[in-house]
Amino acid sequence: FILQTITDEEERFHRTLTLGLGLLDELMTELRAAGKTEISGKDAFRLWDTFGFPVDLTRDVAGDNGFTVDEVGFRSALNEAKERSRETAQEKTAADVTVYADLLTDLKRQRLVGEDGVKHLIYENVAEVDTMVVGLLVNGQRVEEAHVGTSVEIVLPETPFYVESGGQVSDTGELYYFPDELDVPVWTAAITDTRRRVPGLIVHVGTVTHGTVRVGDPAEAAIDTERRWDIMRNHTGTHVLHAVLRQKLGAHAHQAGSLVAPERLRFDFTHTQPVNKAELAEMEQLANDMILTNYTVNTRWTTYKRAVQEGAMALFGEKYGDEVRVVSFGEDEGDSRELHGGTHVDSTAEIGSFGIVRDGSAS
Repeated sequence: FILQTITDEEERFHRTLTLGLGLLDELMTELRAAGKTEISGKDAFRLWDTFGFPVDLTRDVAGDNGFTVDEVGFRSALNEAKERSRETAQEKTAADVTVYADLLTDLKRQRLVGEDGVKHLIYENVAEVDTMVVGLLVNGQRVEEAHVGTSVEIVLPETPFYVESGGQVSDTGELYYFPDELDVPVWTAAITDTRRRVPGLIVHVGTVTHGTVRVGDPAEAAIDTERRWDIMRNHTGTHVLHAVLRQKLGAHAHQAGSLVAPERLRFDFTHTQPVNKAELAEMEQLANDMILTNYTVNTRWTTYKRAVQEGAMALFGEKYGDEVRVVSFGEDEGDSRELHGGTHVDSTAEIGSFGIVRDGSAS
């Protein structure tokens, strides 16, 4: 398989090289007949942008044939193309956002969602919810129905699905319509991601796997609870690791990013020097000790000012509102107290065993 892949790539490059050399030879013949010895930046850029012929090869072949290349003109043409591409992308993004913003406005006007938009149920310990389909989008455009096999974005007035933020990945799961009187669902949709396209609007990204989903249909939204449990264990695990890092390395060691996924966690932190193997082993043991102590993981809402006064850590420049959620555990809740919005287990023992697999520097 690898040999075949390499052969295909070599064949494609050979075709590009042959085509480019032929076009360049024709161009030099025309220029020579006109008494010119410089290949314009526009022509060099066309060879690269349209036909994939590298500009350094244009320069080398031209030099061997007594020609020069307008390098300044090439860079100018390249910058103009980048700017056009950037403007097109910005226009597309603005158009995309407008579709979602208009949809949210319509849903509020029809009172299909609240004034704050889609109700997020992640902190109400809800894994499933009976709801309805209030919006459908296919390829970024609103539609009234989507058939089996279609990639779709589904909007519900409320959802138990977590939306990726703060390093924690989105939930996955299923949406379906299964009336009591039927033996099979009318439709099902596998949800692989969720996104907050504009503030107040959450879309469930997935594929219709059975039937036809329509705007106005009743729906059941169900997250993959086993996957959510794995994510929660890893998320609380990042708080445990943060606590032992500061305990072992010092208060200067603080979080600078993270990934919380079902299969692993990654924790980015600041430190002045590499962490040696003995320190890693000791921190791993401290983490497991903290887990086995089985501290209750407490979550509560309070004002930002009061949370900071009580010693809660506000992490790496995140923006917080007037009301914040504090996650804490340990002796007198003092081992870990952070402002955080993700999902967590109820006690540290639910994390299970903790192992540091790999450590590395970002610079």
